[in-house]
Order: sequence, then C-alpha cells, then structure tokens
Amino acid sequence: MDEILARATWPVGWGSRKAALMARLWLNLWSERRALAMLDDRLLKDIGVTPDEARYESERAPWDAPTKRMMQGW
Repeated sequence: MDEILARATWPVGWGSRKAALMARLWLNLWSERRALAMLDDRLLKDIGVTPDEARYESERAPWDAPTKRMMQGW
C-alpha cells in the first residue's frame, strides 16, 4: 500500500490536510475491499452481493473511489 500512495499525485492546489484526508480514504477503501474479498459465498449472499460483484469491487484500485465517498469529510 505504501508504494501505491507513493506513486499517487495530488491535485494542484491541495493542502496537506486534504491530501491526508484523501490518503486516509484510500487506505480505508483498500482495507474494506480486502475484507470484502475474504467473505465466503454465504456471507456475500447475506449482504446481497454476488461473488462476481465482490471480486470486481475488491480488485478496484484504492483511488477508484465512488464520488459519494470522496465528498464525505470535506
């Protein structure tokens, strides 16, 4: 994960606070997606997610964040 964040570039004009918030968001997404990837079919069914949907979501890059999540905390 450190190497992913090291390669990331911040938008021009962003202060360190916004950059830190973005890094925290990416770390949270990465953690959530790893946890999703570890769920078995029974647990996925309980939350209404197919194995294919879980695989797709868990393979997304941390910076591939839904817009709604990006706007939280600003």
